[in-house]
Amino acid sequence: MTTASTPRSSLSVIRCAVAGALSLVVLMIICWIGALVAGQQSHAYISIFTTAAVDSTTALTQGLAWSAVFGAVSGALVALTYNGVAFLDRRR
Repeated sequence: MTTASTPRSSLSVIRCAVAGALSLVVLMIICWIGALVAGQQSHAYISIFTTAAVDSTTALTQGLAWSAVFGAVSGALVALTYNGVAFLDRRR
């Protein structure tokens, strides 16, 4: 009789990095549009990545680039950490 083992699932580091980058890029675009509509006081997220005026195209360009970088690093760290603590799964 063979014993069926449950395969351990792991997260793809590349997929999580891309997902993190895309998520923060979309968030940056939403915040930049919000800054255009509601004024500069409403979106401090943009100020994390640039010192330019939050409603400028310079802020958008720099914010998109840095959001992508930090999103990719964050996504990769989540996947690496998740895969690194896989030993905590209980074996049945």
